[in-house]
Amino acid sequence: MTELKTHKKYKPEAVALTELHRFIYEYDPRAVHMPKRIEPALVERFLRDELGKGRPRYSDEAARMIWLSDFYNTRGVVPSFIGLLTGKELTDDEFLTSVVFAVGVSYLGNDVQWNFGRAYYHYLISISDTPHRLSNVVTCYEAYAPRETVDALAKRIDDMMASVQQQATADDRARKTLNDLQNIRANRLPRLLAGLAAEMELAGITVPATRISRLVEIYLDLDEGHNEILGQWAERQLRREAREGRAALIVSTLRHAIPRLAGREDKDESTARAVHAIEFFGGKLSVEEQKHVRPSRKWLDPLSE
Repeated sequence: MTELKTHKKYKPEAVALTELHRFIYEYDPRAVHMPKRIEPALVERFLRDELGKGRPRYSDEAARMIWLSDFYNTRGVVPSFIGLLTGKELTDDEFLTSVVFAVGVSYLGNDVQWNFGRAYYHYLISISDTPHRLSNVVTCYEAYAPRETVDALAKRIDDMMASVQQQATADDRARKTLNDLQNIRANRLPRLLAGLAAEMELAGITVPATRISRLVEIYLDLDEGHNEILGQWAERQLRREAREGRAALIVSTLRHAIPRLAGREDKDESTARAVHAIEFFGGKLSVEEQKHVRPSRKWLDPLSE
């Protein structure tokens, strides 16, 4: 497991375990936030122990497990995700849990594990018999693109549209199903594909300083193109860049970006977001930068201590 080094000390194990358990099982968006400054090995052990008990009760618990594993880069939990992808989805929530775990495999798995997740994504397409399930599978496709084409998913949507087309003229339920499918096909998929094209273009930049500059612009909303798709991806890529030894370059880039935030209506919030990220990536804050720290809003900024 490659660890992201910062200058902060880890929390005591007892405190960390309490925070992790609360985040997964007692989540309240008003009071419970992503646990920070926890030793990654401890996060991995906690997740493996919890997943060893079987599937989480609810899909949102599974989603928070994925958030933790992605944030802390706990690749050792991938076999646990795979072990719970058993092809026994009976309810919509069980289906969504499988989508979540398949996404986790795509984020953290090696080539063999990634290929298993990709095959499971195709299985999920095959059992998607409602617009609701197909909408969730779009999220799974996003995780496996660009190495996975949209063809299988698009064909499934088209086939379902064709099957309800005639009924839709006389049946209100069929008409709603058709409208939902058309929205996915005509609106959501094109937006997603445009965002993925932007990801590929950015990921193809070979000069680290240029690539990181673009990622920082997206993270700070200085580049708002396709931000609904690129925002979380840029955050993940910045963490990856730091694990590959470019944290100092990220810190420098963030500092150079701060003056560009001066004319914005949300200047205070966006400057705090930049300063929090500088601290997150191990930068020592200057006296002036410390004035912009907002402890009460750090939970809003994923790249914060």
